Amino acid sequence: MVGVDPQTRRSIARNGGWRVCFAGMEFWNRGLVKKLIMFDFSEKNAFPLLRNLLDADSSRLFHEQHEIKQAHPADILTDKLLYLNVKFQTFWKNSSLETQWDNSKNNPKGDSISDYILELDSFYDSLFLIIKCFEPPREQDNKDATRWLKGIKSVRNQKFLDSTSQSQKLFRDMANKLKHGHVSISMLTISNHKNIPVDGFYIQSIVGPNDQRGPDPDIHQLYRGAATAISYNHFALHCTA
Repeated sequence: MVGVDPQTRRSIARNGGWRVCFAGMEFWNRGLVKKLIMFDFSEKNAFPLLRNLLDADSSRLFHEQHEIKQAHPADILTDKLLYLNVKFQTFWKNSSLETQWDNSKNNPKGDSISDYILELDSFYDSLFLIIKCFEPPREQDNKDATRWLKGIKSVRNQKFLDSTSQSQKLFRDMANKLKHGHVSISMLTISNHKNIPVDGFYIQSIVGPNDQRGPDPDIHQLYRGAATAISYNHFALHCTA
C-alpha cells in the first residue's frame, strides 16, 4: 500500500476492500512442508490480533496523548511484520548458501542469521509499544516503553510478560549476546538418527583458556554431556510460531 496514508489504509482494511500479502514466509526444502503465511488486511481473513487493533475503540487508545507520541498500534504491528518478513526471507534464502569456513568478513549466511535474530528482538520490543498505546499518560514519559510500563505497574504488560517470556527467551538471549558480547555465528552440519544431513548454527564465544572457542554456554545447554546447536528448520518454525 505504498502512497496510502495510515488512516486511509486502516479504513480500507476495516471495510474489507483490499487483500494484501506481505511477501509471505515460505518453507520450501529439506523436508519442510510448503507453506505460505499471508498477513491479510481483509475483514474476512485478517488474523485476530490485527483485527482487534484495527477495531480498537478510539476512546481506549492513547498513542497520540503521550508526551512521546506513537503510531496507531495496527500500523506499528504491520510495519514491524514487514521488516521481520524481509529479514526472514533473506535468512531462509541464505541457508542454502555454501558455508564460509574461513575467517572472511564476507559471510552473508552468518550475517543473515544475525540480522534475523536482531529483527526478532526488535519485533518483540515493538509489542510493548502497542501495549503502551492502550495505557493513559501517567508520570514522566520514557522512550523505553518496557521501563515505562514497568514503572506504572501495567497489568496488561505483566499479563503479556507472563504469557510470552518463556517462548521468546531463546532469541532474546541470542540477540543480547550479539549486541553486547564478543560472539559470532558459526555453522555446522550433522546427521540425524536417519543419517539425513541437518544444517544449523550456534553462537560461538570464548569458553576456555588460550582463546578456546565453542558454543556459548548461556545459549546452548548441555545434552548428554555435549553442547547443543540450533537447526535451521527448528529455528524457523519456532520463531514463526
